[in-house]
Amino acid sequence: MKRIIAIIIIIIIIIFGFFLIRDGSDNTQINIENEQSVRTIEKDNPADTEVSNATTDIDTTAEVIFVTYGDEGFAPREIAVTKGQTVRFINKGSDNMWVASDTHPTHTVLPEFDSKKSLGNGENYEFTFIKIGEWNYHNHIKPNSIGTIIVK
Repeated sequence: MKRIIAIIIIIIIIIFGFFLIRDGSDNTQINIENEQSVRTIEKDNPADTEVSNATTDIDTTAEVIFVTYGDEGFAPREIAVTKGQTVRFINKGSDNMWVASDTHPTHTVLPEFDSKKSLGNGENYEFTFIKIGEWNYHNHIKPNSIGTIIVK
């Protein structure tokens, strides 16, 4: 019985030591995978976003397109982007926003296009469009606030 307890204590010490040996930071990575790209975001520094291509036809150097959300809804309501471009939705309104693809409330048209949480004033959500098509979206909190992204 003493040997079993000693083995358990040794295992606990090894596990604890493993976590101490790590660099001490909590740079948890979030991997978003789909059929064409992998996007890695460092939790502590979203500016260090990397995009690696599985295909060469995605433009990863594209500029970021801005859509603002205000008290009147999304502006502009409709934009056209090139495959591989990123759209940043910025909340400048007094209400929260939750950007999500149609249809409300299931967001099944383009399920990966979903901020998955409510964002307050000054917060933003980015999404890189890699599927060609016309993607309608809405504010999940206020579903009559709508917009369209046309990806060419």
